[in-house]
Amino acid sequence: MIILDIREEDEITEMRIQPVNDDLQVLYIPSRMIFGNVDFLLRMAKTNKIWIMCKSSRRAQKVKDMYFKDVDSIKVIKGGILQISDENDINKELYKIIYGNRTLSIQQIMQIIFIILLIGLCFVYWFYNKYYLMVAGVIIGIVLLQVIMRFCLLGMIIPWKKYTN
Repeated sequence: MIILDIREEDEITEMRIQPVNDDLQVLYIPSRMIFGNVDFLLRMAKTNKIWIMCKSSRRAQKVKDMYFKDVDSIKVIKGGILQISDENDINKELYKIIYGNRTLSIQQIMQIIFIILLIGLCFVYWFYNKYYLMVAGVIIGIVLLQVIMRFCLLGMIIPWKKYTN
């Protein structure tokens, strides 16, 4: 049996399912990435029963209707992770729920840094108009340098230990 957890990574850090033995596997694929994994999931559904799970089952039902409407071996966990075994056919002895703290995801941190850069660029434009092109050139230069050198300068700022086990 497979549980397909389609929640975002910041939701998973708050509450996640951990299999107790090999009878259950958990796949973490955010709902926005399902489109690229449909063929893989259909192959898995030939030999496994797959339960799609989100927080409350609304996203899971949308994914089921959009990609797996006619696949009987793929089902939605009614009530999501909040009510995983109450109405569903999943044995409570196969998993335990791990609780954690909800934190910002790496993607959200990158978005915040990008917004701060844009605000800074606007600030320079409005108050120091003569330096605007210079600052824009520096930002473009940093981005090009990262592309050429294949490293992420902003990645040095992110607290990676927080996101790795």
